[in-house]
Amino acid sequence: MKIGKFLEATILYTAPDGRVYFRPWGRKGSCYLVGTVDRKKFTWFVRVYYTLFFIITLLPLVGGLQALYIGLGVWTLIFYVAFWFLSRGLPIVDPPATPTPEQREAALSNLSSSLGKPFLWILLSLSVLMAFGAAATIIFGNVILGIIGLLLFGGSSMLFWGLLKKVK
Repeated sequence: MKIGKFLEATILYTAPDGRVYFRPWGRKGSCYLVGTVDRKKFTWFVRVYYTLFFIITLLPLVGGLQALYIGLGVWTLIFYVAFWFLSRGLPIVDPPATPTPEQREAALSNLSSSLGKPFLWILLSLSVLMAFGAAATIIFGNVILGIIGLLLFGGSSMLFWGLLKKVK
């Protein structure tokens, strides 16, 4: 699995039967079936989505934290509008059956193996470093921002550690 496919899997769900679903509004919202033709739109969207997110994370270097907050607000608005556009015209279907624990375990194992140990180690290392940075933020006075960062990067560290344990 390439990184693009991994990122695409963050917004699309491939059921065990091979059908691809899109649930932009969460569990309570509509569920859409994505065909092969529409999948190309999602591939393009994911590249733009994560590129913009990466650029926005660099805004504090140029304009401080206010620029980051404004950038994240605009990015969030853009991504909800984009989800609305992406879901237009897609057939609304019932949500897929919840995967069994075995199916979920097999999918995580496949994902972990396809990303590879070196890449997962890099992601884990970066997440741990960012978690330490968030802890330092708490120590140096910005408690709320530090706690948010610690929860985010601590959680992602645990996720990457779990994926690393599943690599065959």
